[in-house]
Amino acid sequence: SGADEDIFEFTPSSLGAATAGSWSMYFDGGDVGLGSTSEDVDAVAVAPSGAIYLSTGGGFAVPGISGADEDVFVFTPSSLGTATSGTYAPLPFFDGSALGLTANNVADIDLP
Repeated sequence: SGADEDIFEFTPSSLGAATAGSWSMYFDGGDVGLGSTSEDVDAVAVAPSGAIYLSTGGGFAVPGISGADEDVFVFTPSSLGTATSGTYAPLPFFDGSALGLTANNVADIDLP
């Protein structure tokens, strides 16, 4: 179980018409400052380095950075799962408001 600010990971045991597997907590957002109603994670990408790129459904304020739903911010984990910890980058990766996207929500992230 989890909340809107959490990210789950699916590990398949079989794929296809009868897909099966197990779910586990990958990122517990409540452990690292996410949790208000507007801070629901609605876009995520994980870089090969392990950094997690996030956007929320509304405004967010976490240790070291705050922003709006049109922004993408970066979390560097030191531990993941049900005991998530780490740090946020002090500047947004993508500042949508600086590009005139104040009435839009980032709902997907794709890293090269």
